[in-house]
Formats: sequence, structure tokens, C-alpha cells
Amino acid sequence: MNEQEAEELIVDYAADLLEGDQKRALERYLAQGEPEPNQTLEEMRSTLAQLPLALTPVAPPPDAFVKLSARIDALNMVSPQRQPSPNHWIFPAVCSGLLAASVAVVFMMGKVEAERSKAEVIASELAHTRTQVAGLQNQTASLQNLLTQSQQQVNLLHSRQLVQVELKGTKDEPNLAGRLLVDMDKKVWRFFGTNLATPATGKHYEFWLITKDKKAIPMGEVTLDGTGWGSVGNIVPNPLPGLAAAALSIETGAALASGPQGPVLMIGSFH
Repeated sequence: MNEQEAEELIVDYAADLLEGDQKRALERYLAQGEPEPNQTLEEMRSTLAQLPLALTPVAPPPDAFVKLSARIDALNMVSPQRQPSPNHWIFPAVCSGLLAASVAVVFMMGKVEAERSKAEVIASELAHTRTQVAGLQNQTASLQNLLTQSQQQVNLLHSRQLVQVELKGTKDEPNLAGRLLVDMDKKVWRFFGTNLATPATGKHYEFWLITKDKKAIPMGEVTLDGTGWGSVGNIVPNPLPGLAAAALSIETGAALASGPQGPVLMIGSFH
């Protein structure tokens, strides 16, 4: 017996429908220890155990056998030469085929469900991996931005004519801190702030220079990196007025020449 022949008989064997030489031949084949047919047999038996293959036995009436015998004798007297109906042989074959089909359907449904579960696990793991990748990309962008700001500060600190102004948070925002670096040689400046929370929709941080005669000059909107760092920079005004202080405020809409309209969050003095 080969593997294909064994596969064709395993369903009937699992349902205890196999007899004679076929049953013995299949048992000898299974006894050889081949893992795949034996595993298929166990799966078929497990599947069949879930199917209602039998009804609860009911005892026949006491006179059932007598009535059945009389009915058979009457039929033999009417048609003594009557041959067994072909359906007598077809019915078992049909039942066996239906049983095999039912087992195959249940078996395939189990396989499909198992594959669906695997696909859901893979999809979940893929979504988790994508989330991790997105997080790493955000961290990389933040580190790159921090490196850029650090490099800008280093470049300004090497200036031969450097002006520094340290800004501290006001009583409303004591944790804020900032630094203004002005390269008077290259005529450029840049402000760096830390611990800056993302402002509400429609609001932004505005950087200001305050002259000695108390006029406020708007210098631009601070760009945030999402990690608390912010910066803004430009060319030193020409002519440069006498400066007394630098400040940071939070504004709604465009900055006005008349000065900050929102609260001042950080301030520092020129020395």
C-alpha cells in the first residue's frame, strides 16, 4: 500500500467503516510509523468526535419482530423472484461519501481558522513594528535637530565679537530658559529656548528685542521641534539700536510693532 491509497482509506478507517483486507493493509501501513498518515488519522478521529454520528438507542415494541417476519413472508409470496434493489448497495456508499465530505469540510474549516489566526497575529506584530519604527524616526529627527542647534551654538560661540544674553522664565513660567547669541562680526543672531510646550491652536512664541527707550522690535516666530526646544534667528538689524533686553512672549496672530499683546514668558537683559 502506498501513501495515496492510505489517504483514500483513512476517513473510513477513522469512522470504523473499513473491513477485511483493506483494514488490515492500512493497519500494517500505519504500523510502519510514518508521521504524516498517523497525524492525519488522529486529526480525523478528533474531527469525527465532534460529529453526531449516532442516535440514542430506542427499544423496539415487543411484537415488532413478529410483524416484520409476517411482512417479509407476505412479500416473498407475492414476488418470490424479486431481486434486491440496487439502492441496497448504493446507500452505504452514499453514506460513506457524505461522511467523508463532512469530515473534509470540518477539517478544512479548522485549517482556515488556524491560518486566519496566524494572519491576525502577523498583522498585529507588523502594526507594532511600524509604531516602533515611527517612534525611532521621531527620536532620530529630534536628535538631528538637537545636533543642528548645538552646532549653531558652537559656531556662534567661536565668534570674535560675541554677545550673550541669558533669558529666564517669568513667575508664570519659572522652568523656561533661553539664550540669545549675537555674532557682531558676521552680523547674525540666534535665540535658543528650552522647556517650551506646544502652544494652543492659533498661538505661537514670538521673540522680541527691547530698546533702551522701551520700544519692542518683533524678531520672528520661534520654531519648535516637539521636544521642548525652540529657536529663531536672523540678521542683526542695521542700524542696531541701543538694546536693553530680549524677551519671549506667546501671541495670537501676527506680532504687532506696538509690542507683545500676550504674556511675556521669558526675559533677559543686555549688559
